[in-house]
Amino acid sequence: MKRNRHWTGIFAALIMLVLILDSKTAISSAKAGVGICLATVIPSLFPFIILSGLITSAFVGNPLKILKPVGRICRIPAGGESLLLIGLIGGYPVGGQCIYRAYRDGQLSKQDAERMLGFCNNAGPAFIFGITAALFDSSAAGWIIWGIQILSAVVVGILLPGYTGGRCTLAAANKQSISGSMEYSVKTMGIICSWIVSAKILIGFLDKWILYPLPIDLAIAIEGLVELSNGCLRLAEISEESIRFTLASTLLSAGGLCVWLQIFSVTGELGKRTYMIGKCLQTVICIGMSAIMSQILYPGENHIHGVIPGLILIFMLAIFIVFKKVVALRKKVLYNV
Repeated sequence: MKRNRHWTGIFAALIMLVLILDSKTAISSAKAGVGICLATVIPSLFPFIILSGLITSAFVGNPLKILKPVGRICRIPAGGESLLLIGLIGGYPVGGQCIYRAYRDGQLSKQDAERMLGFCNNAGPAFIFGITAALFDSSAAGWIIWGIQILSAVVVGILLPGYTGGRCTLAAANKQSISGSMEYSVKTMGIICSWIVSAKILIGFLDKWILYPLPIDLAIAIEGLVELSNGCLRLAEISEESIRFTLASTLLSAGGLCVWLQIFSVTGELGKRTYMIGKCLQTVICIGMSAIMSQILYPGENHIHGVIPGLILIFMLAIFIVFKKVVALRKKVLYNV
């Protein structure tokens, strides 16, 4: 463990050295990140997060008969159907938090919890309608993107293996007051804004050193895979609505590196492999669904954007492989020590 801490310290020192050597880029990027939070993210997301908190506390642990058929299709342990609903309306990383809480309290087996992480944790309506829907002239685009997220999550639930056939008895959540939901929303916004500012600094260095010669849509796609909010907010720079639609839907399903790290930080000892497989699979499904819907919504536009989601998929697979290698190396270091 001491060796592992040493490597973490060395890595942090190298990052600090980069920030010192090019402090101008770091400061300007951080200012841009704070500006994004104050001008767009907080006004767009804050009201939705408050309402999502109230909805979450109302439904967790309550039997929902309307979801039982979907629960059987997705092979969710009986009694745990509300976790799917929370994963669809709560947004990242609320679904993961609720699943881990159920596992920690002994209400869900580890295998079922790890499997459900793969499809019960998605972009919620707060982000989709607060930020993404504003990118399109038609209000229907936001609803269609949300529908694609829901349908792709259900398909992943059908396809993912590992169902144990067990049951789940969720304890009802404590009823949350408006003031309690407000407090939760302030904390959540603080975490979101911290990730956005940190990722904006990383993106600033990527733009300066790596991404500047790339086509604008590909550069934005890569930025979205680093941090979802930064990428989605830059989609407005793409003139073709069909490309914007496909990229928005694809990035929302993928989540991106920062979302993955948030999920890993709130799911404790649960394995991450099934989550990563589920998100990669959902991204593939969303690419197909989004390409079809963009042909219907924007028939007169040039649909050359199939290449970009393909590159996103390759990038996600690379992230998956790197994470797998890092986790394996970390276990090896800890075991040897």
